[in-house]
Amino acid sequence: MIKTRAMALGLATMALGSSAFGFIINGDFESMPVGYNWFFVNGGVTGDLNGLGPCDGAYFGWANTEPTLIGAAIDTTCFVDDTTLEFCYNFFTDETANDVPIGAPYNDDFYVRLIAAGGYNRLIHVDSVYDALTRGDLLTTNPKPYDAGSGTPDFHAATGWRTFSADVSDFMGMTVNVQFVVSDAGDMLRKSGFGIDNVGIVPEPSTMAVFGVALLGAMARRRRK
Repeated sequence: MIKTRAMALGLATMALGSSAFGFIINGDFESMPVGYNWFFVNGGVTGDLNGLGPCDGAYFGWANTEPTLIGAAIDTTCFVDDTTLEFCYNFFTDETANDVPIGAPYNDDFYVRLIAAGGYNRLIHVDSVYDALTRGDLLTTNPKPYDAGSGTPDFHAATGWRTFSADVSDFMGMTVNVQFVVSDAGDMLRKSGFGIDNVGIVPEPSTMAVFGVALLGAMARRRRK
């Protein structure tokens, strides 16, 4: 009975998608070589970005608009086999409430773009300086002091790790390029960037929960027989 119960709980956990990344390979950035299956513009994989650690595990992906002060990106190609794109992110920036009054044109933006093989594409807004300031979670403390000569991207404010999910059911059955992008807006002085982790294509939460409960019920009925 103990073995059967453990198996049921294990299958339910798998059904709830706690460690599944769908068809996105190395969505947690833990596979070796580091960064496998991902491409970077002004970014890479690390376990510590100037004091910023991963959302989970030992590594995460990052991109930063230094030195271009225009844009930076991380992308991968995958097959969309489910309805929801889900990931952890940490948006960081040099633009704070002191530098960027609400209404000014300086609103660096973090977004995801999905591009299907046939050309169909869609932009998904994730976060921005204004969004974070409005929520009140753009912290103005930098984990490490600014060091212009260190060669390590620095940031003066960060949102902390947040979970984001978006409906991608319109791409179901397609091979797509998934691009995580940060862009500078209105200035060439204040850089921004992001960390991402645990990227996956998963069922919507309600669907996963129903499937997990149904699976446990089926296992219980089998035991009674």
